[in-house]
Order: sequence, then structure tokens, then C-alpha cells
Amino acid sequence: MTSSPPNQYISSNMRTMLLALLLALVAGLAAPVVLLHGARTAAPGANPLMLAGPFVASLAALSALLAALAPRFWIAIFLLVSGPVALVCLAMLWAFAAAGNPFYIWLYVAAASLASAALAAALAARFRTRGPKPGSLPQEQEARSP
Repeated sequence: MTSSPPNQYISSNMRTMLLALLLALVAGLAAPVVLLHGARTAAPGANPLMLAGPFVASLAALSALLAALAPRFWIAIFLLVSGPVALVCLAMLWAFAAAGNPFYIWLYVAAASLASAALAAALAARFRTRGPKPGSLPQEQEARSP
């Protein structure tokens, strides 16, 4: 009896999906660390939106990129990418509110990261699965021309 390679039964689509989910998990676990490091090293009196805006945009872009790789799993991808950030932001809001000084930028970052990542992933998955319009490929245009 011959032994087969271990990845013989995993198709390339399955590998791509697993890679996208793994990258989403790694990015989701690293994102709160990056956010808290940026918040800690910001200059006193700095505008927190200068850190939050690009951070939320980068989460949305990463979510769209990974959802384009595995469009059937766009919900899991955006939750893996932005979910940990939202949880950390809500915990920070709760901690500041318990101390008597609610710092609402944490709530804004939590909501914006979830909303932007969801929208970007949904749009990427929709455009990825839609495919080209009939007749728009160069091969089809050459075949139709006399």
C-alpha cells in the first residue's frame, strides 16, 4: 500500500480559505496590541482620531483583501479581523467609565472597526463572486468580431 502526501485531499480552494482564515486570526490577535501600543505611545494631548482613522481603515482594507480570497467566509473573516479590537475597545471604555472618566473614542473605534470591516468584506466578497459581465473578456470580444 502506498502512502499519499498529506495534502492530497485538500484542494487549492480549501488551502486558500484556510490561509485567509489563519491570516485573519493572526491579524485579529495582533491588532489590539498595535492599537494599545499606539495609544500608549501617543503624545499627551494628541488627537486620538489621528491614530484611530488610519487604524480602522487598515482593518477594513485587510478584511476586504482576505474576503476576496475566501468570499464564502466573509462574515468569519471580518469578525476575526475586527472582533478582538472591538472587545478590547469596549473593555477600555468600561475601565475608563468605571474610573469616572469615559473616553468615548474607544466606543467609536469599536463601532467603526466592526462597521468598516463588515462593509469592506461584504463588498469584496460580492464583487469577487459576481464575476465579469458576459462579453467583457478579451477572448469573447475577439470571437464576436468578424
